[in-house]
Amino acid sequence: MITPFEFAQIYWNLPVPIVNEKNEILRWEITRVSQYRLATRISKNPETYDGVTSQALSEFGNAVRPFANKDTKEIKVFVKKPDNTIETQTFQAAEKNKLDRIAARAIWGKGSPEEVQITLQLAVRFGLITPDRLRAYCDSGKIGLDCNGFVGTYLRDVLGKTVEPNSVITELLNQGRKINNLDEIDNLSIYVFGFVDGSNQVIAQYSGALMGHVMITNPLGVDMIGVYGKKNYRSLRVIESTGEKGLVESDYLLLTGKNGVFTVFRGSKQSEMRVRISLVWV
Repeated sequence: MITPFEFAQIYWNLPVPIVNEKNEILRWEITRVSQYRLATRISKNPETYDGVTSQALSEFGNAVRPFANKDTKEIKVFVKKPDNTIETQTFQAAEKNKLDRIAARAIWGKGSPEEVQITLQLAVRFGLITPDRLRAYCDSGKIGLDCNGFVGTYLRDVLGKTVEPNSVITELLNQGRKINNLDEIDNLSIYVFGFVDGSNQVIAQYSGALMGHVMITNPLGVDMIGVYGKKNYRSLRVIESTGEKGLVESDYLLLTGKNGVFTVFRGSKQSEMRVRISLVWV
């Protein structure tokens, strides 16, 4: 089974096919996708987003027009799986909207590794960027992942859970068993952490001025100890996509925990956070 860290590594070392107008793969380029990308939908009908997302979607849509040439009957896209097998998908002109939606997911912060490969190969193929600008485009913040984009995709694609990258955080925690005390936590399992508000409830999306956040642990199989305030605490390795840092790994210290609410010290932000914890794999 692919661990959360190994899943993050796919984004950090993402293969992108360089494809010509004849639907042929010329070569593969490796790039890094690690920026935090949070899209805020302002309205559903018509579908509108925050300014940064709207600009990125417009820029992509204006350049990437797979069926602008009426002689184009089909577009092929290619993705390389973790086992290095190559999967080909073919889209007819009537499926343009379907292809557009897949390509937009990386801009929404919800793209799987395969979907991000599609976004990037189309961006190169239709002239939005050149192959040597792949990394710069990925680092620009126009594509990436938000917190539940990464955790939800991992739960769905690796653990087979019935969630999506846009599932709210409470749904992600509900995919596992609630943890109540520190002694229930081991170094072999995978846990999901959900940020709580002042009433100790997991924040599904927003709670007043607070924004929800979700993280996932990586099983190491060894006990880790960290020091905070001159005291030793148990530590877990955590993978998360978070503002300013992007998709990162860090060590979290388990400071206190009872009645299902835990105070942790976040290595990624060097600050304390209160969370609830769910066991999603053992």
